[in-house]
Amino acid sequence: MKYLRLFEFRKEDDFLTWLSMKLGKGIGQMLGKGSKGIVYQLSSGHAIKLSESSLHEQNRIMNKNIKGVAKIFSSGVIDIPKRFVEEDEHVKLRDDYKLPGDKKLYYIILEKITVTDDLLKALDDVDFAMDYFVDTEVVNSDWVPGEGWKEKIKRDKYGNIDYGLKFLFKNVANDKLLEKFIEYISDNKLKEASIDTIDILEMLADLIPMFTEISKYYNWTDIHTGQFGYNSKGELVAFDLGDSWYSNKRKEEQKMKINQPKTVIRESILRFKDF
Repeated sequence: MKYLRLFEFRKEDDFLTWLSMKLGKGIGQMLGKGSKGIVYQLSSGHAIKLSESSLHEQNRIMNKNIKGVAKIFSSGVIDIPKRFVEEDEHVKLRDDYKLPGDKKLYYIILEKITVTDDLLKALDDVDFAMDYFVDTEVVNSDWVPGEGWKEKIKRDKYGNIDYGLKFLFKNVANDKLLEKFIEYISDNKLKEASIDTIDILEMLADLIPMFTEISKYYNWTDIHTGQFGYNSKGELVAFDLGDSWYSNKRKEEQKMKINQPKTVIRESILRFKDF
């Protein structure tokens, strides 16, 4: 554990500048965001996730290597200086993005992650292709990909069916469905949508084994294109799985006490682990 006392001789104008000073690392481009959190690149190359929700659950995989999941090095709590809290009890970040945080935010430091435009496009294409496939070839057809299929279709509170990447993750063990989907893509059924068939097939070659491995540890529900990147080895990894950890085969580990983070960032003192 390393201790560093920083006194505020000047007042930073915004929260992220203040946090950068505390970390000793510049906070750069946004890598992804969701309803409860946002991930930024750090000048060290690592990434930081900020969230309104406690990320203590992710301490289970601290410094562990799980294929397809970005490695987490440290976690902590941020005591938010009152001057950064707006009247609606939110903290303003960048590009008009805010997080609820009248008192605290939580963070984790992840391994180096790179997000490219080509990756985002390929993920968007897979997401769209799965949507279109399920609509035309499954829900509105007589083809049934397995027993109890209709009961497995999940709808949100608005009555919409969860398709896309989330649908692919939930059905990654359904060989019959995957075979028909790959056949559907290979037959170039989406040529009118100007989608590159080769790009989709190459992305599926990464996503299917990745989702298969992640499903052993996570009940992942909030899945979208802004949660993926490449690590320093060039491997596709997910960097925002929320608190969806579970383990069917590791019951003892499931009962394991989750250590609370000891790292606290506050107005006058920073206490942190090297990363």
